[in-house]
Amino acid sequence: MTRDRIDQFEQAWVEAYPDLDPVPLRILGRVTRLAGILEEQGQALRSEFGVHLGEIQVLAALRRSLPDFTTSPKELAELTLVTSAAVTNRLNSLETKGLVSRRIDELSRRRILVTLTPAGVDLIEGYIRAFVERQSRITDELSASQRDEYISAMRHLLILVGDTADEESPALNVPGMDPL
Repeated sequence: MTRDRIDQFEQAWVEAYPDLDPVPLRILGRVTRLAGILEEQGQALRSEFGVHLGEIQVLAALRRSLPDFTTSPKELAELTLVTSAAVTNRLNSLETKGLVSRRIDELSRRRILVTLTPAGVDLIEGYIRAFVERQSRITDELSASQRDEYISAMRHLLILVGDTADEESPALNVPGMDPL
């Protein structure tokens, strides 16, 4: 069987700390390593598309704002779990790139609405498709039962650390992870 990098670390850990259980390293070490590798790949993909993680988060949130890819900066802050100042900075950058536009809401003139431009729609559509295609190359190598087991185990671990679907969950927007 092919060994991975965590196998190397585990061997050193067992030798250095024979009294400690290596199971957390076996599981969580691999989760951490995989997350790091996926983040590097995500960063490379974002570079190909000329955007940063925060910009992708905003574009993806707007893409999910159906039916017309429009929402307010306040709602974007809530959807992406960042401050209104962070959203403003991201919107400034995205507007400069021609990916979003801002306008005054005709129904409430004190409210600003943000909309994906056609270029923004094209970019986020291309990004999401490329992102999913690249991730599918990995997950397609797993059998259906392996996928189900992995999903169940990871869900259980996430719930154990407090990452639930509750609106109050602090982990809904994990830094470095692409939201889709």
